[in-house]
Amino acid sequence: MQAYKYEQETRATAAFFTVQKAAEAAAYKVEMEANAAIKKAEADLIAQQKQAAGLSAMAGAYSDLSHAFGGPQGLIQYLMIEKGTYTQLATANADAIRGLNPKMTIWNTGSQAGGDASSSSDGMGGMNSIRNMYQMLPPLMSTIQEQTGVTLPEWQFGKLGEQLSEREVSGAPIKGMKDTNGHR
Repeated sequence: MQAYKYEQETRATAAFFTVQKAAEAAAYKVEMEANAAIKKAEADLIAQQKQAAGLSAMAGAYSDLSHAFGGPQGLIQYLMIEKGTYTQLATANADAIRGLNPKMTIWNTGSQAGGDASSSSDGMGGMNSIRNMYQMLPPLMSTIQEQTGVTLPEWQFGKLGEQLSEREVSGAPIKGMKDTNGHR
């Protein structure tokens, strides 16, 4: 029975030491993980402090550049030139209008001599400017129609050149209308 008791004690002691060593190993592992987490947090803090110091130094440098270029607007223009922003904008604008075929219409309804319409010698005075405005409307409406496809109603501006019948273009009098000499 003595041998049995000794064997039980030995097994209990061995089990105790096994559990104790496992507990110590687990505690050591937790301690190491905690130390690693602390060191990582400290490293992150140092990195953030250095990043903040770098940003602060950069802000000071931009402030000095701003003063050197005459203010924030001068600094922005310098940075846009340095980064090639103006070139990129020009390229984007060129790409946006590439392939367009705009139609241009140029007309002159003003004083042919280039003088002031209000100082006309024919005694018309301000009437010339009104006449010139009404002469400008048909070409303007024609240009709008050609470039946008929008046709304004006849009742608003009359017929445009390509919409006139041959009779209207040839100058033949239309029933009920006076010709340029005042005849019906």
